[in-house]
Amino acid sequence: MSDLVFACFVVIASQPWVHPRSEPVEVCEAIEVIAENQGVDPWLVAAIAWHESSFVVDTISPDGMDFGSMQVRVDIATGNPWIRGGRYCTRQRVLTTYGGVECGVLMYLHAEDWYKYAIKTGRIPWKHRTSPLGCYAVGMSCVETHGVRAIYRMRQDLLKAAGVETTED
Repeated sequence: MSDLVFACFVVIASQPWVHPRSEPVEVCEAIEVIAENQGVDPWLVAAIAWHESSFVVDTISPDGMDFGSMQVRVDIATGNPWIRGGRYCTRQRVLTTYGGVECGVLMYLHAEDWYKYAIKTGRIPWKHRTSPLGCYAVGMSCVETHGVRAIYRMRQDLLKAAGVETTED
């Protein structure tokens, strides 16, 4: 068992209440494979999955718009030609262990690309700059509209869930 899979299991085991359908080992094993293949930090992906679904593969958001362990917004993933491989992120696929993680990573990579483009073109003013993680977690337009405060708080929560110590103010 790798350090990441063990950490995912420990995070779930340390909670006072765990969803009965939580699958930390399976989800984190998928995260290791997919994140390595896509060149994304697996600890970051695990933090997103933990924050979004507590590693429950078949999670559906209360508004019925976000699906799977990474809470992928299927209509955006399948309808945006700029998301590499997004057309394969159907609702059925996102509600599987590997499909949900893979589509979540594709969405994160899209957020990273969009963030770099937005910085380069000046769409995000300097005072609102945050991170691609903020783009994934809150949505691309929210970064421009609301700036760093909401994004920073969510980023800190995700890093804390991942066990990453930060010295940022």
